[in-house]
Amino acid sequence: MIDTAFFLQSGEIQESFLAGSKIAAAILTTLVVLEILSYDTVMALYKRDKKLYLEGLAMNFVNHIAFGIPIYVASSQFLMRKDETHASALAIIAQIVGILLIHSICFYELHKTFHTVPGYYKYHKFHHRYNTYTPPSAASAVSVVEYLVAYMGPFAVAGAIIRPYMTAFHASILIVAAGNVLEHTPFLEDWSQKYMPVFWVTTRDHLEHHRKLNVHFAAPTFDIDWVVERFTTTTTTGTCSTPSSPSSPTIEPEQK
Repeated sequence: MIDTAFFLQSGEIQESFLAGSKIAAAILTTLVVLEILSYDTVMALYKRDKKLYLEGLAMNFVNHIAFGIPIYVASSQFLMRKDETHASALAIIAQIVGILLIHSICFYELHKTFHTVPGYYKYHKFHHRYNTYTPPSAASAVSVVEYLVAYMGPFAVAGAIIRPYMTAFHASILIVAAGNVLEHTPFLEDWSQKYMPVFWVTTRDHLEHHRKLNVHFAAPTFDIDWVVERFTTTTTTGTCSTPSSPSSPTIEPEQK
């Protein structure tokens, strides 16, 4: 007897695999374009440390293809609503905003943990070898542990809480991925500081984090640092000063 449920599920998995592959392709294509446009930074790093540059570039493909696509397939089976027949545009927009907020909060806490809790920085250290020269390819030049925990983990939390429609989940992934690459694109540093709203993470904010390590933990969408600073300022009696950031481990720069 033919198990139609099995074939139906197999078809759904194939569709999810194709969708995940398209998302990965879109992310990597954006990365390649911005990498070309950041030629000066790329060549400066390549000439200084060819091995580091190539290793980081490779990790973008490994993370998004070897891990990102299978995780997307699993998410599509367990976290997303597939029937969007009655989904309104307002509901989808609300879900996108909700996913981005949850992702921002989770990433902020995980990122700060990597920097402030002894023993965890080793999983994040590779990413911070890109501190003097930070090309777009540094965006996902992270360890597998960091990619799974800090990059994918917040989406799993948001998906479990919101149970979003597929359209909302797709849009959220692309917005976060685009923000991640853009905040590692040096020629956007001045532009982002001038035109982006105060509640959004700018390229300058994140590149300053790469240079100083102990500031601007938020990334890559809503600026949770800004929210924390505003809340702390308004709840601290008799002071308008911005709270100091927690200290981070001191590391050697990536250049030899």
